[in-house]
Amino acid sequence: MRSGTIAFLLGILCVQCAAVLPDALYAQFLPITLLAAAIFRRGRLAALFFAGFLWSLFRAHLAVAEILPPRLSGVDLIVQGTVVGVPERRGPRTRFLFRIEHGQPFWGNGAARESAPWPVFSGPVRLSWYDAPALGSGERWRLTVRLRPPRGFANPGGFDYERWLFVNGVRGTGYVRDASASRRIERDGSWGIDGVRQQIAERIAQRLGDHPSAGIVTALAVGVRHGVSPEQWSVLRDTGTAHLMAISGLHVGLVAGFAFLAGGWLWSRVASACLIVPAPRAAAVAALLAGAGYAAMAGFSLPTQRALILLGVVVWCQVRGRRTPFSAALCLALGAVLAMDPFAVLGPSLWLSFGAVAVLGFGMMHRLKTTGADRLQRLWWTWGRAQVLVAVGLAPLLLFLFGQQPVTAPVANAVAIPWTGILIVPAAVAGALLLGLWPGAGGLLIDAAAGAVALLWPLLETIADADLAVRPAAATPPIWTAIAAGAGAAVLILPREVPARWLGILMMLPALTVRPAEPPAGTLELTVLDVGHGLSAVVRTRQHVLVYDAGPLYPGGFDAGRRIVAPFLRSRGVSRIDTLIASHDDSDHAGGLQGLAEEIPARRILGQAPGSCVTGTSWHWDGYRFSVLHPGPGQQWSGNDGSCVLQIRGPGGSVLLTGDIESAAESDLVRRYGDALEADVLVVPHHGSRTSSTPTFVQRVRPDVALVSNARRRSRPLPHPVVAARYAAAGIPLLETSRLGAIRVILRPNAGPASVIGYRQQRRRYWQRDMRRMPTP
Repeated sequence: MRSGTIAFLLGILCVQCAAVLPDALYAQFLPITLLAAAIFRRGRLAALFFAGFLWSLFRAHLAVAEILPPRLSGVDLIVQGTVVGVPERRGPRTRFLFRIEHGQPFWGNGAARESAPWPVFSGPVRLSWYDAPALGSGERWRLTVRLRPPRGFANPGGFDYERWLFVNGVRGTGYVRDASASRRIERDGSWGIDGVRQQIAERIAQRLGDHPSAGIVTALAVGVRHGVSPEQWSVLRDTGTAHLMAISGLHVGLVAGFAFLAGGWLWSRVASACLIVPAPRAAAVAALLAGAGYAAMAGFSLPTQRALILLGVVVWCQVRGRRTPFSAALCLALGAVLAMDPFAVLGPSLWLSFGAVAVLGFGMMHRLKTTGADRLQRLWWTWGRAQVLVAVGLAPLLLFLFGQQPVTAPVANAVAIPWTGILIVPAAVAGALLLGLWPGAGGLLIDAAAGAVALLWPLLETIADADLAVRPAAATPPIWTAIAAGAGAAVLILPREVPARWLGILMMLPALTVRPAEPPAGTLELTVLDVGHGLSAVVRTRQHVLVYDAGPLYPGGFDAGRRIVAPFLRSRGVSRIDTLIASHDDSDHAGGLQGLAEEIPARRILGQAPGSCVTGTSWHWDGYRFSVLHPGPGQQWSGNDGSCVLQIRGPGGSVLLTGDIESAAESDLVRRYGDALEADVLVVPHHGSRTSSTPTFVQRVRPDVALVSNARRRSRPLPHPVVAARYAAAGIPLLETSRLGAIRVILRPNAGPASVIGYRQQRRRYWQRDMRRMPTP
C-alpha cells in the first residue's frame, strides 16, 4: 500500500512536470496497467507507476482540450451559461466563475452568426464585470464577453497565476463587454449549495456591517474569503495562522471530532442501539456526516475535499474493525486524493496538509509521556509539542514554497487553534445555520464569533509586528538544499532517545545560507520583468544591483513593485538595492516604487527629486560605466520625453534603457551623441509605440537585440506593426515580455553576442497553449 502509493505519485509527477505532453493514445493502456497491478505482485510497483503516469496523462489531455482556443482570444462572444460559486464584489468590480454552455462570435449586428466557421467554446471561465447587477449563484445569463486563454505574469520568484487557474479548473479569463446586452435567463440556483452559501454570506454581512472581523467570520462560516482584507492576510501569513481563518482541513477535523464525541456519547446512552451498532462505529459515521456537511458549507473546496477523503479513510478503518497502521491509512487517503485530482500535486496545499498529518503522526505516535506527569507536562506533551513538531517538520516546505517560516508560529497557533476551534468556529457555524431559522439567536452567535475574533486579533498583530521569521538567503534555493532540509527536519522530530539529533540543524543550514551565484567578474545581467503594460528592468553586476522603474500599480490594487519586482530580487538573494531609478512619473513605470521600497530598501533613488537624474550623472560599478544621457540640465522636457535615459558600457558590451521617450527626445539624443548611442541591447522606447523608435534612432543605436516590455492586448497592440516592421527590416530581433515572460540578457567579456533567455521557455509547462508560437531568443 505505502510503496504503491508513492509509485503512483511519482508517475503523476512525471506528467505534471512535463513541458510537452506525450501522445494521448498512450492513455489507452491504463486499464492494462491497473489489471497488471492487481494480478502481478512482482511488477506491481512498476504497474502502479505507469498507472499514475497514464491516468495523469489522460486527465491532462482532457484539461488542455478545454482551454479557450487561441482563435477566440480577444473576440467578442455571445455566451450563455451559469454563474458558479459565490461572486466576489469589490468596489465597482464583480468577479465570478461562469460555466459557458455554448458561445458564438459576435459580429456587431445584434446577433451571433450561427454558421460562422469558428470553434464553439464551452467551459468554466473567470469573468470581471464592472457596475454589474446583483449576481446570484446558479443563475443563468446570456452575456457578451471578451475572453482570452488563462495567462499570468511569468517571472522568477513570482506567483504563477496561470498554473493556479489551471489547477482550479479555469479555462479562460475575460470580462463582460456590453452590459446593456446582458440578460438574465433563469434565477433558479438559490437552493443549490453555492446559492445557500451566498445567502448566508449576505446575511452575515448585513448583521456585522463594517465590523473588522466580518470577513473572517464569513470565511469560517461558509468559506467565502472575499471580505478578508490584504492587511489581515498579511498578519495571518506572518504569524503562520492563515490556515485557521478559512474552512480548511483542520476545521473539518475539528467539527468531525466534536461530532464523534457527541455522537458516541448520545449513542452509548441507548443500550439497544449499542447492541446493533457499537458506539465507536456510530460515532465515526456521525463524524463523517458532520465533516461532509461542513465541507459543503465551504462549497467542497479542494482542501476540504482532501480532508473529507482523509476523514473517510479513518472512518472506514474504524467501521472495518481492524487495526490499520497510521502510515497505511495516510497513504490510502493520498492515493484516493490523487485518483480524484492528479493536478493537486501542482499546488502547495496538498503537500502542506498531508505533510502536517504525517509530521504529527510520526512525531506523536506512541510518545505521549503523561504517566506520572503533572498537568503542565501533560499539556505540553499533548498540545505544545504538536505545535513545535509541525513548525519544525513543515519548515522546509514553507521555506521553499513561501520564502519564510515564522518563528512565532508555534506560539500563535498554540493560542489561536483552541480559541478558533472551541469558540469562533462553533459560534460562526451555528450562527450561520440559525440566521435563516431563528434570526435573533443566529445573530447573537454571529456577534459572539466576531467578538472572539476581535479579542484574538491584537495578539496576532503583536506577534506579526515582531517580524520574527526565518528566511532563506534566496527565495528559491537549489533543490539539493531542499532535500537536505527535509532530511534534517525528519531527524529533528525523531524521538528524544535518538542520539545526535542536533545534526538535523546542520542539515537545514544550507537552505538558509546558500545564495544564488553572483554574476562573474566582468559580467552584466539585465532582466526585463514581465509586468504587463509598464516597465521594470533589473541590472546586476558582480557586487551591485540597479532597478530601473518598478512597474505599474493597477486599478484593482495589484502592485507590481511589491508582487513582482521584490519577489524576483529575493529569488536572486538581493536584500538591498544600490540604485533605484524612476524614469518618469507615469503610473505604469513609477506606480510600484513605493511598494518595492517598502519591501526592499534602496540606498539611492534617482528620478523622483527634480534634477536627480540628468545628463552628467554617472558612476562606475565592477568595470561598467553607468551614464545618464537624457534629459540634459536646464532642458525643459516633460511627460514621456522627460524620461531618464541610462546607458551602460563595460567589458561585456552596452545597454541602453530609454523609458518612454518619443521622437523629439530621440532626435535630441541622436543630435547630441550620434554614433555614441550604439548599444548591444536596447530596451525599446515607449513599449514600441508608433510615436517612438524613429528610423534615425534605430539606425544610430543598431542593437543586436531589442526588448519590449508590453502586455497582450488586441485593441492597441504594442509594439505597433509599423515599429515591429522597422526593427525587422534592420535585422534586429524584437523580443516581447508578453510572449516570453521575463527576459534575461547576459553580457560576458569576450564572449560574442549577448545570451538571451526567456522565462516562459526556460520554465515551459504543457498547459501553456501558445508556447509553440513563441520566437526563439
